[in-house]
Amino acid sequence: MSDFGLSRRLNAAGTAGQDRMYIKMRPPEAYGTSDFNRTFDIYQLGLTLYRMCSGNIAFEEQFSRFGTTPTAFDRDGFKFAVRNERFPDRDAFEEHIPDRLRRLIRKCLIPLPADRFQAAIDVANELAQVEDRLDWQHSREGTTRVWTRNEEGRQYRLSVEANGISLAEKTTESGRTARITGYCKTGITAREIRRFLGET
Repeated sequence: MSDFGLSRRLNAAGTAGQDRMYIKMRPPEAYGTSDFNRTFDIYQLGLTLYRMCSGNIAFEEQFSRFGTTPTAFDRDGFKFAVRNERFPDRDAFEEHIPDRLRRLIRKCLIPLPADRFQAAIDVANELAQVEDRLDWQHSREGTTRVWTRNEEGRQYRLSVEANGISLAEKTTESGRTARITGYCKTGITAREIRRFLGET
């Protein structure tokens, strides 16, 4: 069966172009050609992984900087940002996202299609190499970011307030909670957060 609601007439170039495209997921080359190959999908896969890792709220906040209504949307500014690796922000990852996964996503999002992964299997093979600890739960309590992890009856917890004040704790199976003093700081850095997430 076919979905004839998606059928389109061939244009002068002999292709059936899309009449609409989800702008938030639009690859850079979509602004200059209608001749796409599978690297078009690789870019969109990279954006999907980015949204999974950074959170959809953060992604939408970045997108809203170009305008929040169709009539006020800065299309030229958005196109420039997509073409020049400014949208989405490739550095805006939470600290628990492993370096290898960050590099994978950035490679999917390279503006030049020839420099991206060339097939989904290449992305899958690279994803299989991400072996860093991925069992931290991340949440927000107001403006405070919180990471928790359970291991053999022990719970580790790190909370970081917007002003950088952090509290790190370990709770034993018996319910006794103790501070992990090396990570209880008045101005914890991103590097220190990542060290905590890698060590405990």
